[in-house]
Amino acid sequence: MDHLVEWSDAVSSSSSFPLLERLKVTYCPKFTCMPFQFPSLKAVYFCRCNGKSISSLVESNLSSLINIYIKLCDGIVFLPQALLRGSDILYFLQVESCESFQGFIPDRNLEDEDVKAIRNQVITNNSLHVLKICHLRSQKCMLRSIGYLPKLETLEIGPFTEEPDFFPFPAANVDEQGTASGGYFPSLRELSITGWSTVSLPDHIQHITSLQTLEICCFDSLVALPEWLGDYACLRELVISECKNLKYLPSKEQMQRLASLKQLSVFKSPIMKDRCIRGGEEFYKISHLPPIRF
Repeated sequence: MDHLVEWSDAVSSSSSFPLLERLKVTYCPKFTCMPFQFPSLKAVYFCRCNGKSISSLVESNLSSLINIYIKLCDGIVFLPQALLRGSDILYFLQVESCESFQGFIPDRNLEDEDVKAIRNQVITNNSLHVLKICHLRSQKCMLRSIGYLPKLETLEIGPFTEEPDFFPFPAANVDEQGTASGGYFPSLRELSITGWSTVSLPDHIQHITSLQTLEICCFDSLVALPEWLGDYACLRELVISECKNLKYLPSKEQMQRLASLKQLSVFKSPIMKDRCIRGGEEFYKISHLPPIRF
């Protein structure tokens, strides 16, 4: 529906669909006006839409929304911060490939200085299980201020096309012994992190020792995987993808500490592949593992 501009019920103050639970809008690049009140709405899916109405729709249905999927919607700039700070039912949130998206704020009419201050506030959420913030232009929208997500199980993050020289991963509070305190992603099981040519793998992820699946993509500056990888006692699957300069796994001792590791995959990383095949220079570190997927 390339030419759809307005949902005619948008002028109504009440909902025409009081029992609507799922709303899917796709391929409507000119769509800018729609109703916001759907008292039973639980899930929204927007793909290749204008995006200007999405924030208001979400803000009007915070008390019922459980799943939110937004992809390739260039008109969306902000989502309400109450999604992350106030909602106690939100389970799934994905924002992907939205060129104009800048983050989460409580008021879309705030001045720039107020927005900067808000980004430094700590955000907590006790219900979110899946969070995917990926393929965005600006790292300013990212999660450095998200401090406590006790139920988060899946996190997908990056890349950002502005390409800052650091990866804006949420910081951990580390004590003098180097241990993260305050419940740093205590339930996280799956982490997919995608970088770019100028950044290093963020050290903070070494404190997420509950991980069962770790996917590392597109870190061109990464030459050696860190030794602290051996601390991932629960890790079952390690995926390395498009790390074109990666040469070294952690030491054999650290690889053997990964007692739960059942699958190592190396994709589009030619140097690493050549070194990990049987007879390669790194093979002795992983000879105890099942065959690698290339």
